[in-house]
Amino acid sequence: GGPGGIWTGASGLLDAPVVTLGSLGSGPISVRTKSPDIAFADYDGGTPDVAIDNSAHTGPTILRPGSGENFGSDGRFGNASGESGFGLFGAFKLKAQGDVVVAGSLFARNALVDIGGGSLTVQGMTIIDDLNLPPELGDSVSLLFLSHAVRPDGGTIPLPRYNGVATTGPNAVFRAQNGLVFADGLAFLDPDSPYVVFMTDGTLDLGPGVYGESSIGNEFLAQFSAYSPNAVIHVEDATPLTLFGDGPVFTNRDHFSKLPGTTMIIGNLGLPVAPHLGGIAIGRNGKIDIGHQNILFSTGGGTTGIGNIVTTGFIGEVAARDTLQTVFQTPIVNEFGDSEQDDDKKKNKDNVAVDGEEGEGGDDLVAQKSNNGQMCE
Repeated sequence: GGPGGIWTGASGLLDAPVVTLGSLGSGPISVRTKSPDIAFADYDGGTPDVAIDNSAHTGPTILRPGSGENFGSDGRFGNASGESGFGLFGAFKLKAQGDVVVAGSLFARNALVDIGGGSLTVQGMTIIDDLNLPPELGDSVSLLFLSHAVRPDGGTIPLPRYNGVATTGPNAVFRAQNGLVFADGLAFLDPDSPYVVFMTDGTLDLGPGVYGESSIGNEFLAQFSAYSPNAVIHVEDATPLTLFGDGPVFTNRDHFSKLPGTTMIIGNLGLPVAPHLGGIAIGRNGKIDIGHQNILFSTGGGTTGIGNIVTTGFIGEVAARDTLQTVFQTPIVNEFGDSEQDDDKKKNKDNVAVDGEEGEGGDDLVAQKSNNGQMCE
């Protein structure tokens, strides 16, 4: 894996009750493991890329990041919970089966987490820095339509950026089938426009909230979707006393109001796993006032109750045509490949690319309609 790093290769496997991974000189860690207890750290203060595939282990797993000090522009993003460690890393990737608990806080330049049959719980603070994931890991279809959207006040929708140019690459993707818990919240240090994706069929707990240090104000994009493509996504003002039982519930009080920025995408039509097909049910328990925020509903299933959203911002719906299944040839994404941006895929404009097309060419794939605001032509 490079000087001071650890690498198992595609066929190697570290199978042990406890696995401890140590790097020197920021040497990358890229391993396949089968263990319920994994510790990882850099021993000389570097920031190694870490990729752990623990999917061979199907039970609960504890991750123990290395220890460190406080981080952030003013030092406030330290280990507030007093848990066992604070890891400082480059790109962070995790694939697992079963419940995963991060015993401490985690600071990484970006994050890609995929957990089947379980949940993710970070006991401390999660801090994500300024390196976007590859463009194919974002929802290029939904972002294309946001790039054409206009708020009722004439303003446009902020798009995620990398070094000042538009990108479809998220800063972080958190995908866990049974739930996501960020006990001490999340912080994004990207000076451009951070973009985060949450995917779960269970509950999402953002703790005290999501914080940003964007130098251009409150530009921030959060995407909420189901883990299972056919699950129904429910959108409510507050979590109902009795859950609906057929998919996740994303709410204004527990989620949207805890964001630092302006825009939400509900569902997905362009994430690499699969487009969302289960439909979106909005406001079964009443109106949802999201203030000035923008919201886009993006699904291959039906959307009901969109009139229950109240906002002075943009409200939009991406309605897929009947050819959705044949149009979207989901790419095979090597989630443990290179995490750096591909310079050839950067576009020095706000329109983002879909399936090799840019700008208006994406209109052949989906149709957009809105009951608030309009589309740029």
